[in-house]
Amino acid sequence: MLRLIVWAFIGFVFGFRSTQRARTLISTAHERGLSYVNGTWHTTSNYTFMGAIVGLIAYWLNASTFDSDLAVLGFGVFTSACITHALVDIDTHLLVRQVTTRGCLLGLPPLIIAAIVDEAPRQLLTALCGVLLATAVMVVWRALSRGQLGSGDVAVAPMLGFFLGWIGLEVVLAGLLIAALLGWVFALIGLLTRRLRRHSLFAFGPFLMVGAQIAVWTS
Repeated sequence: MLRLIVWAFIGFVFGFRSTQRARTLISTAHERGLSYVNGTWHTTSNYTFMGAIVGLIAYWLNASTFDSDLAVLGFGVFTSACITHALVDIDTHLLVRQVTTRGCLLGLPPLIIAAIVDEAPRQLLTALCGVLLATAVMVVWRALSRGQLGSGDVAVAPMLGFFLGWIGLEVVLAGLLIAALLGWVFALIGLLTRRLRRHSLFAFGPFLMVGAQIAVWTS
């Protein structure tokens, strides 16, 4: 129990920082005219606190899922990147490459070390295969979507593929399937409530991030 509490506290701190980073990236994108939309959710007063709570819960679930603290650390970095990506995409419809790069540079080493310590080289092999699998699926989805799926969604696929593939290739497919299902439900509700039209664009990044996290916690 103490271990879970410690990781939850770490998650609260890093969730707070991830939300702050998202707010900075959103403001910069708006100021430079890079955003596809000018969302205002990041200006709400409880924005960073909500991110901290999400981080707390997510890190708790990570620690409950993995016995190795190295794995919890690696997937904690992944969780932080997912929080930032989701929040930035909601208010800008952008998935910023530097968030993906940071998540990989900081999150991959603990997982590589964990695989070496546990003498499980197969995890690294499936992680690399996961990169190829996730990227291939996203490229096909983008082609089928006729431009409705952005290049940023494809660019984030290698990160998702590595982390989910570290657990197993079936987890990669599960994460993408959950994301697609969540996105479809959101679009259907939007159409039924007339908040969306048939060709309306919406941020798919949050669904990718939530789908990936659910796949990790249910693996």
